Amino acid sequence: MTGWGRRPAGWGRRPVLGETGRDPAVADLVRTSMRDRMARTWAVYDRAIGRGELRPDGDLWLLTDLFAGLVAYRGLLGLELPDPDEVVRSLLHGFAAATDGRRHGT
Repeated sequence: MTGWGRRPAGWGRRPVLGETGRDPAVADLVRTSMRDRMARTWAVYDRAIGRGELRPDGDLWLLTDLFAGLVAYRGLLGLELPDPDEVVRSLLHGFAAATDGRRHGT
């Protein structure tokens, strides 16, 4: 998440991601490389499931897409990224009010 805001890491990705809308081959390359990277790092999700932090039947590709989409969107527009703890809380607990009177994540 922090790489987007720094030069050259985040800034170098902007032209590539922009080109995905014009060139299907570039879009396929980006899509494939992102999925391959996540497949290699799936152990993070496995550990979270083992600790009871994630449901084993959850759509982890959706979780990945939500997170990656946030980072890409904010990075492409040059917007500040939110606090990582808030991102995790929001992804895990959503934005709905707790029905038992407690705050989510506490």
